[in-house]
Amino acid sequence: MSRSRTVRRDASAFRRMRLVVPMACLVAVLASHRGAAAAEGAPGVLQHLAGCFEVSYRFVEDGVHDKDIRGDLLEEITLEAHDGVYAFQHYGIVKGRRLKHWREEWRRHPDGSFTQTVVGPSENPRYTCTAPFQFHQWRCATPGAPKPLRDRERTDYQTLDRENTLQITPGGWVQAENNTKRTATGVAVANELGWNEYRRVDEGRCRPSGE
Repeated sequence: MSRSRTVRRDASAFRRMRLVVPMACLVAVLASHRGAAAAEGAPGVLQHLAGCFEVSYRFVEDGVHDKDIRGDLLEEITLEAHDGVYAFQHYGIVKGRRLKHWREEWRRHPDGSFTQTVVGPSENPRYTCTAPFQFHQWRCATPGAPKPLRDRERTDYQTLDRENTLQITPGGWVQAENNTKRTATGVAVANELGWNEYRRVDEGRCRPSGE
């Protein structure tokens, strides 16, 4: 009789185990599916950063150091995704030739925030910043960034406290900048507002001559 009760208990435990294991598998599958969906959707509005664009750049500081760069300026931005990193390579299109410009890499974190890492044409690190998206907008501030190339000949400051706002849509995107320029000892010497606009155009306009 004791052996019979033991067999029944073992059989009951086995049935419970068979129910628990599939349930655990189901939970794991659902979690994996959610993770995969998040990974697939990670770029979100970021996918609209890629394409062919007419571009213009305007920086307003003091009336002397202002810059207004516009005209028939084209930029092609390609996207490569690998291991959760979304790399956007910028190319300037000059007289039908494609010239390597800067690169930005984006990574999505479990809390939903994104880190943008900007790398210069010579693979020189420029700055890194982390913040969440709100709808189609990403706003982030990073202090102590290197002096930008547009001011490479200036000697009155060494670093830039950057505040970037990206507003991204399928038709193009805007990068607004609110920057403070500082000496090596941290003294602020100027403020600057920037407005960089990328207007999407036909992809054929960015194809190098002969393609």
